[in-house]
Amino acid sequence: LGLQWGDEGKGKIVDVLASRYPTVARFQGGPNAGHSLHFDGKSFVLRSVPSGIFREDAMNIVGNGVVLDPITFRGECENIAEKTGIPVTKRIVIAKKAHLILPTHRLLDAANEAAMGKGKIGSTLKGIGPTYTDKISRHGLRVGDILAADFAERYAKLQNRHITLLNQMGYECDPHAEDAAFMEAVEYLKKFELVDCEYYVNKLLKEQDILAEGAQGSMLDIDYGSYPFVTSSTTTKAKVFVIESVTIVGSIFSNSVHELVGDILTCTGVSIVTVSPRNNTSTSVMVLVDPASSILSTLLATMPIKS
Repeated sequence: LGLQWGDEGKGKIVDVLASRYPTVARFQGGPNAGHSLHFDGKSFVLRSVPSGIFREDAMNIVGNGVVLDPITFRGECENIAEKTGIPVTKRIVIAKKAHLILPTHRLLDAANEAAMGKGKIGSTLKGIGPTYTDKISRHGLRVGDILAADFAERYAKLQNRHITLLNQMGYECDPHAEDAAFMEAVEYLKKFELVDCEYYVNKLLKEQDILAEGAQGSMLDIDYGSYPFVTSSTTTKAKVFVIESVTIVGSIFSNSVHELVGDILTCTGVSIVTVSPRNNTSTSVMVLVDPASSILSTLLATMPIKS
């Protein structure tokens, strides 16, 4: 989990830690900026695929809290398979309850940003916010729905709802431009094992630890972040309620250490602290918090913490 607004290097850390965990789980977020990794001399940006994909002995879970764009996910997986030969369909399982990002979700994202003018949030325009909106309002489509005989009808129903909203906002677009690509990508999703993730994860936890990989930083949390300039999901440990072993990764400015460390008091230890210069004006601290360690009190004893 990132301790600021993302871009802390979580993907690289997860790739390193994956050697210690047989399973890596992405538990929230969508295909935004992504995690940059280098493998076998090649560079990859993982937007929806968990960062354990390059570990031969690691299973990867796309969890319930993720919003998944089938088109983007397909392109990402095929790029990995083409460049590395990794059997991605054998190393990834997808939660049936993960919600699907439709092409019209991306159009709604763009329409909402355009309508806000100078007050726009700065969305990545990936359709993430509108997808979570449909999830909360109980209109969304989930990965498990692609197995239904009437999926095409369900898709058309939600798409028509989106078209009505787009028309109301006066946003000019072709809402059907990516219909064919979306349906082809849906067929690609069927090559993966689709699981009831809550049962799948809890069964694994009886035998092993799971590394939970977040997509953004704590300050982008929809509840606890710098609202309204946040993402649309819960990015913090509160979302990982079924995971017993959690690692938090963060790069934080030194003048914020006292406040932010107070936010991680619920964890039980710090295993690594690395100090390095940042922008030649301040110091950043990368903190890896691991329940297996017991030295958090040592760190906290050296600095005042707000109650």
